[in-house]
Amino acid sequence: MSKHFGIIKDKYGWVIDSDVPRLVTEAETIEKLNTKLREMIPELLLLNNLITNNYTNNITFELTNS
Repeated sequence: MSKHFGIIKDKYGWVIDSDVPRLVTEAETIEKLNTKLREMIPELLLLNNLITNNYTNNITFELTNS
């Protein structure tokens, strides 16, 4: 599974830019953004039926500047 996750630095902090449906979030630091995404991405992939409840592979992502 390949999904785009980009980050944008604005005057308020870091904002995610992604092609995962309904993934919208921001954080004051890149570390806080990473922590939020580790929780949100698997939940949204499941809610969008992109993975199943019994999905056992790792879900990895990489943040890149957009």
